[in-house]
Amino acid sequence: LQFGGLLPAAAHRSPEAAVLDIAAAQYFGASTGRLSRIDLRLRPGTDPSAAAAALAARMPAGVVVQPPREAARSDLRLSRAYRVNLGVLALVALFCGSLLIFSSQALLVARRRQEFALLRALGLTRAGLLARLSLEAVLLGLPGAGLGVALAYGLAWLVLRQAGGDLGAGFFRGLSPAVEFDAPATLGYFAAGVLCTLAGAWLPAREAARMDPARGLKPGALEDAYRPLARTGPGLALLAAAIGALYLPGPEDLPLGGYVSIALILLGAVALMPRLLHGVLTLGTPRAPAAVHLAFAQLRGAPTAPAVSLAAIVASVSLAVAMAVMVHSFRVSFQDWLGHILPADAYLGDAGLRLDRVAQARIAALPGVVRVEFMRTDEIRLVAGHPAVALLARDIDPEDPGARLPLVSAAAAGPAGRAPAWVSEQIAAQLGLSAGDPLALPIDGQPQAFYVAGVWRDYGRQQGAVVIERSRYEALSGQSWVSNVALWLAPGTDAAALRESLRWIGPAGALQLTGQIRALSVGVFDRTFAVTYALVAVAVIIGLAALAANLSTLTLARRRELAVLRHLGLRRRDIVLMLLVQTALIVGTAVAAGIGVGLAIGAVLIFVVNRQSFHWGMQFHLPVPDMAAVAAALVLLGLAVALLAARRALSGPLLRSAAEDW
Repeated sequence: LQFGGLLPAAAHRSPEAAVLDIAAAQYFGASTGRLSRIDLRLRPGTDPSAAAAALAARMPAGVVVQPPREAARSDLRLSRAYRVNLGVLALVALFCGSLLIFSSQALLVARRRQEFALLRALGLTRAGLLARLSLEAVLLGLPGAGLGVALAYGLAWLVLRQAGGDLGAGFFRGLSPAVEFDAPATLGYFAAGVLCTLAGAWLPAREAARMDPARGLKPGALEDAYRPLARTGPGLALLAAAIGALYLPGPEDLPLGGYVSIALILLGAVALMPRLLHGVLTLGTPRAPAAVHLAFAQLRGAPTAPAVSLAAIVASVSLAVAMAVMVHSFRVSFQDWLGHILPADAYLGDAGLRLDRVAQARIAALPGVVRVEFMRTDEIRLVAGHPAVALLARDIDPEDPGARLPLVSAAAAGPAGRAPAWVSEQIAAQLGLSAGDPLALPIDGQPQAFYVAGVWRDYGRQQGAVVIERSRYEALSGQSWVSNVALWLAPGTDAAALRESLRWIGPAGALQLTGQIRALSVGVFDRTFAVTYALVAVAVIIGLAALAANLSTLTLARRRELAVLRHLGLRRRDIVLMLLVQTALIVGTAVAAGIGVGLAIGAVLIFVVNRQSFHWGMQFHLPVPDMAAVAAALVLLGLAVALLAARRALSGPLLRSAAEDW
């Protein structure tokens, strides 16, 4: 062949494609007289639907007649679930940000209770105070949302430049996508940021507006402002609704019920935090110095304020744990799957390779090759409007298919006159098939009678795959060439020498050792989910910011109380110990609650969202070291923040704080 030139990336649907004359393609591809696609242009005035119906009636089995837009939608369906899941993750990060705003605004409003009570006593109406606080939230949200949108475009440009359009997975090598400015979407994101700010500030503002001015003018604890939030009923109702949401119907491949359930679980957990902290404190006080007893007693009397202030850390920890559980479970299941489907020592071939019987015998006779298994890869259409699925004709023992396929269900026997076929979970879910059901497969233009002998797990083909016996395929199609070869090697076989002996096949026959394939596949997996870890990191950073800000604010807001304790004879180190014990209790409870909520959300992601989005299953695995490291880091950070806040609160003329009166 002679190289003729470069085509623009948008000229072909495939990111890696070469274009040549159809006769040459048929000749070199050993497919003379066969076509895979025909593009039609209709005469003006022709009804496309009627023409498509007339053509479809005359086409052989497996040929689908559809307009280009249908084909494009079919291709986009493969990536829609991934894109939607990324969007939901971004919304969860935004939700964590709104909780940070809520906890910060709640603390701010609680500290300004006397100021608001004075304004109300001077004639400011409830509506006026609510409008003022809402305006403050909007003025806070406008620059924040603007900065967030600017950072988003900057980060998107950086990610596309460094990782590419596939986020480093390696699927779209050669493409150089550019960041495009979408004005309606950008305005929508900007408005969402402002609305989240307003939503986070609305509940504290409403409580401030409903406050009794006479009560608010009196010195009181922050707990009075949070008392309405300590009710148990709303949190339990939200958790009950989360269970019911799992059964909500939704669009195809979009687990709407799972997403709603995750949101309700987060809200219910945040609503129950005050009650949870109160329950932990009622377990009893250990034998300890007076400062520790005082720490427990103070929290028992006012548990709501610190519990509510840690809403963001509960949400961020739960998100981090949920994603860690989901990704770790997927990774372990993926590695187990690789070990099951790659039993040989080496593999060669791809979908474009054509090895006839002579070539197969030549490979089997190579020195060092103990055993070979052959497979042919093709594509068939099972349902119009859906992507083509892979048809794998391979050497497989019908009596023991589990030796080659990771089966999740199997049929003891099938109907008479039908050959066995094993379908992947994706096809079983999309077509509503189960083991033992009849199945018609288009082979060589004719519908052939099969039955579902089993359902197997396939992480390599999102569109789905069907496996049949290679001998059965050859009998039905009359074609004996294969495209993939699995080789079992004798001990001590030189891989380099074996590659040299296979050079006659060409680039498509490059030999790959099983260890190399597994390492490459796991590397692609890790790069694909790198963006997931990045979004989780954003949520955790938001939670850490909330933890630092709220613990500092709570400690500084108690300067008068700390001054009274100093008047009563407590030493500085006793007060520091009291604050550290309280911080450990608060943060430890929040982290434990976040881990529990994260495990529940992880289960929803694995058994509901993942199955409905991608139609494959996985086992539940716990990343215990990662969870322990995150929990320990958060508790240590909380103690460090508490220590710094205590030193600041205890510095200066602390004793005069007991007499402060504005």
